[in-house]
Amino acid sequence: MNDNNTPLNFFVADDHRIITQSMSFIIKGLYKNCEVEKVNTLGEILKALKKTNFSVLILDVSFPEGNTLQLVATIRNLYPHLKILMFSGHDEELYVLRYLNAGANGFISKLSTEEEIQTAIISLVDTGKYLSAVAKDLIADSFMDKKSRNTIDKLSDRELEI
Repeated sequence: MNDNNTPLNFFVADDHRIITQSMSFIIKGLYKNCEVEKVNTLGEILKALKKTNFSVLILDVSFPEGNTLQLVATIRNLYPHLKILMFSGHDEELYVLRYLNAGANGFISKLSTEEEIQTAIISLVDTGKYLSAVAKDLIADSFMDKKSRNTIDKLSDRELEI
């Protein structure tokens, strides 16, 4: 939860500059006195995390150098209080549970409306989590059925990456 006296530092990592710029615009519309740092390569992510105490990381699933599944687990171990929101153009049904299990606090599609993105960011800041309707349904299904309905979920993380 964020009290109004604590400055928010956002970190947006995506290989497309238009995405980092757009997210920065949306974030600054929500939180006037926040700071937003942007990077566009996987290599820059850990370097930036070491030098600044960020409140929220908004992270793309994939970069030309690879995907971020293992990176999320690493970040979660190094920075346990950092709130991580995955922001991806990939099919949410295929990735959301893997990223939540790796340590992400939420997942939202790049196909979402601006209002949905704002809701996800506010929820992440206020409650420490964001679950879309898709994520909630998948979690409920896996809990109730004790198995996934999606056959792709049977693939290992490495198989899915390939």
